[in-house]
Amino acid sequence: FLIIQRFTTKLSNYSSKWATFINALPSTWFSAIFWPENIVETIVNTPLYDAIYAAKNQAYQESAELFFSVFQFAPELFDSIAFSEENYLWAKVIIETRSNEFIIDGISQLVVLPLVQLIPYHYSAQMIHKFDTANKSLIFVTESSYQIQEQIYDKFSSLSNFELLLYHGFFISGNPCSYFLIEFDFIELQKATDN
Repeated sequence: FLIIQRFTTKLSNYSSKWATFINALPSTWFSAIFWPENIVETIVNTPLYDAIYAAKNQAYQESAELFFSVFQFAPELFDSIAFSEENYLWAKVIIETRSNEFIIDGISQLVVLPLVQLIPYHYSAQMIHKFDTANKSLIFVTESSYQIQEQIYDKFSSLSNFELLLYHGFFISGNPCSYFLIEFDFIELQKATDN
């Protein structure tokens, strides 16, 4: 949906009813996935370097598989110009960085809400997302009280600095959810232990 709306909005001079929302979304990113090749090559042999290419390759594979299946189902909606690897990667990052998780009918689902984008994010925010089945409405509940006209914040979820840098393009000093990636070869470790 995001890919189609982004493509048709450009073609129709922003006449789509979704144009305001689509145009408000970022077209460029500071996240590591979108770093230029010459910048990425400066961090070769690091976990972030591997993660960047793993994420991009996964997105490109998903793009090819989805295009093939959807194009067969509705060829009039998809063409190779709109459904490019770059547009798919853009839509995937939009969903992963601007969606909220709700349990709807017992299933965890990611929901992108245009109006929610007006709420700024903060890593220490305590916001609970609920879905009211009876009223079919989404509810946001803060775990602390706020004064009238006081700024409220939504949360980034429990993302480490590694994940924030990869998908959002920044990291947080003193992030309580941060961790270190430690890689080692179990076989070589066993050999060293035996000796």
